[in-house]
Amino acid sequence: MGCKTFEKRKHERLAAKGCSQSLTIKVIKYALKCRQDRNVSTVIGAEYNKIKKTGENKGYKRSKLHPLLIKRLTSLGPIGKIRPECPFPIGNCAEVDASNKILHSKKIALNKIVFSEAIRPRTMEKQPTCKNCIDTFK
Repeated sequence: MGCKTFEKRKHERLAAKGCSQSLTIKVIKYALKCRQDRNVSTVIGAEYNKIKKTGENKGYKRSKLHPLLIKRLTSLGPIGKIRPECPFPIGNCAEVDASNKILHSKKIALNKIVFSEAIRPRTMEKQPTCKNCIDTFK
């Protein structure tokens, strides 16, 4: 099996419904770049029309978040706090980082953003979407 075939199969495995192949490729490249950074446990891609951004999980200062994200995240609870339904802090996900980048370039509804599969860079495995992100981007 050649590298191109392997790469193609890997891209097909990691492609999410509605997500473009070019975003999937961008996310894989970003995950490989983040592989040695122990502070990054998850990366993801987000797109709206032709805008494609990658994101990683990291804590956010409220002042850097787009107002639409702040409103939606605080409806779940205080940003940075863990709620009973999800083991991760509110606003700490890669989805928040990627969507924040899109929102700062174009104001759109949060449910219009399409995400790739989330990937753990160290293992290149898919990661499930957490309850915080499901509730934020529904």
